[in-house]
Amino acid sequence: MAPQRFDNRVAQIVAALFGGFFVVVGLSGLVAGSPVTGTVYLLFGIYTIVRGQRSSLVIVEVSGVTARSMVRTRRYPWSELRGVEVAVGRTGFAGFGREHLVFHLADGQDVVFKELNCPSPKPPEVSSVVRRAAACINECIPGGGKC
Repeated sequence: MAPQRFDNRVAQIVAALFGGFFVVVGLSGLVAGSPVTGTVYLLFGIYTIVRGQRSSLVIVEVSGVTARSMVRTRRYPWSELRGVEVAVGRTGFAGFGREHLVFHLADGQDVVFKELNCPSPKPPEVSSVVRRAAACINECIPGGGKC
């Protein structure tokens, strides 16, 4: 099975723009003669751009599922997953009524992953990136399907 990728491109772009702001602040600090502060802002901005482009991402592959947020990357082997569902709720600053994933682990724990989110589709649309990710994951869980 080829790895399947599901991402929130808008969130990735916003994170990169946020990091770009810090890069500009860092460069202006270096020009203004504040090398330590400028370097800190510059490095933080570069980190934020790189990490932001790799965040809000779910990868489904033969070994399991990888869920990548801005700060943390979690890997779930198939043996640790019972299922995944789509939930609707608040996700971030202005994210009311947005779909996101909830991972149900074999040990009974539920892990909410709000970084991959989108508005609920309106008819006649029946699919969203979150729903496609959930369907793909549930098909691949042992006993669940084709992976």
